[in-house]
Amino acid sequence: MCKKKELNIRLMENKNIDPFAQYYISCEPDKAQKAHAWKTAIGLQKVDNLHVSDYLISLAVENIEGRMSIAEVNCKIEEYYSKTTHSRVKQDIEQHIEKEKDLLTLLNENKVTAKIKNNIISLHKAFGIEKIFGRSDIVGVLSLTEKPASTLIKKMLELGMIENVRGLGKGKYRFVRC
Repeated sequence: MCKKKELNIRLMENKNIDPFAQYYISCEPDKAQKAHAWKTAIGLQKVDNLHVSDYLISLAVENIEGRMSIAEVNCKIEEYYSKTTHSRVKQDIEQHIEKEKDLLTLLNENKVTAKIKNNIISLHKAFGIEKIFGRSDIVGVLSLTEKPASTLIKKMLELGMIENVRGLGKGKYRFVRC
């Protein structure tokens, strides 16, 4: 009994290291087994240098205590991440990939040379559809001289990829497609 008490004290002191420590000495094998399973799952996250949230730990405790099934925990986790920055970043990446596919389709349909295609893709990555740019910006991004930059602007205007922006001086453009 004394050893069990001593072990319990050491486990409680290490609770910050292992939030499930109290369950390992539990008289209920089901709780101990679930605690070990959660510790393993969280340990796998730490291998990849990822840190679990307090919310996940609270859900794990709910599961260990029997107040929530693993299916309910999974639903809560999916619901949580569908509302977080992670899912918005994932959606932004997916939209960016779709836009790049659209851009490549447009360039392939118009039989643009590989060099022009690469230049347009680089510009699109640099400016997106929000930024307004001019010939000097293109020269800076692509390390071109002014004449090839002007030729590229004409080509993008012909393809309907960019439009003139008024009110900011002559020669300002922005992407309107892709």
